[in-house]
Amino acid sequence: MRIALQRFGFFTLLSFILFISSCKIAPVFVSKIEGSKIISLDQKGIKAEIYVRIKNPNNFGFRILKTSFDCELNDMPVGKAHLKKKIRVKANSDDVHTFIVESDFSGLSLKDITKIIGLATAKSVKVHVKGTFKVAKFIFKKEFPFDVTETVKM
Repeated sequence: MRIALQRFGFFTLLSFILFISSCKIAPVFVSKIEGSKIISLDQKGIKAEIYVRIKNPNNFGFRILKTSFDCELNDMPVGKAHLKKKIRVKANSDDVHTFIVESDFSGLSLKDITKIIGLATAKSVKVHVKGTFKVAKFIFKKEFPFDVTETVKM
């Protein structure tokens, strides 16, 4: 009896894994950058928020795992944008999520630093983000690349 229950559990788990793995997953993508806000800016670095609209055309939700991606403001690299915590994306959604950008100016010239400091008074900024989303549902993980450029109001 006990062996029969173990086999039943094993076959049930195997059937579930086969069912889930056979499902088609539509690509998740960044549809737009909605805006940005500089939190702090000094000689050492910049910290900003970027508001990103993520479209999920799938009939199931998932989590975007902690990740980082490249970020540029007005065609100047400011470092990696870091997702500090996992984000829950609902099924069939098109919602805005906040990403935090933190960068130090150690690799930039003095000329570039003065340009970046000038962004604090700019009315709009061209934001470019490029990287890969790592998404997860149960034990399954998948990556989706993205590369988006938008001019946003500050």
